[in-house]
Amino acid sequence: MSTPRSIPALPYPVEADILLPGSKSIANRALICAVLAEGTTIIRNATPCDDVEMMVDGLSAMNFDIRWEEKAKGIIRING
Repeated sequence: MSTPRSIPALPYPVEADILLPGSKSIANRALICAVLAEGTTIIRNATPCDDVEMMVDGLSAMNFDIRWEEKAKGIIRING
């Protein structure tokens, strides 16, 4: 088993585009990271499957600012 390493927080905001393969598990992990982050995150090409829809609905029910912008294109806007 690997030894966990501590990653220090960056002293400045990060603005980046990250390309990940389209899968429901990666989309759900990205949603959780986005609601915990500061600022606005836009996820594109999220699979609009039941699992991702339930995650969006669940996070919204917990009062996170998250919504589908264009479900057919898999675009979700999250304000952390």
